[in-house]
Amino acid sequence: MLGAMHGFNDEAVDVRASDHAENLSMLVGISPALAKSMNIDSLNVEQLNGRASVRASVPGAMPLVGELLPGHGTRGLITAGHSGELIAAMACGGQLLPLPLPLGVVNALAPAHDVGQEELGL
Repeated sequence: MLGAMHGFNDEAVDVRASDHAENLSMLVGISPALAKSMNIDSLNVEQLNGRASVRASVPGAMPLVGELLPGHGTRGLITAGHSGELIAAMACGGQLLPLPLPLGVVNALAPAHDVGQEELGL
């Protein structure tokens, strides 16, 4: 199982039981059946293994897709697939329609400039 926490301006790299507890709590909200099957109520968060490191992220944890900077912030596992589809659509000059994301989201992910319909070949 995997989960990730992030704290802006937190450069500590210690594994924290409180982070494990928060991840498990979020799992209950995301997938109660999985949490139940894992019997998470019986887990001792003090004894769970983990890894901690510092990573770059932008405010709002939005991934950056486009010309400015590469990256996925703290949501790479969730956003990498959509970003790949978006990059493929943009590389094909808009020939892959419809876009995998709404134009407003595309613009939010490409902070270097607004992506216009003409740039996508629309």
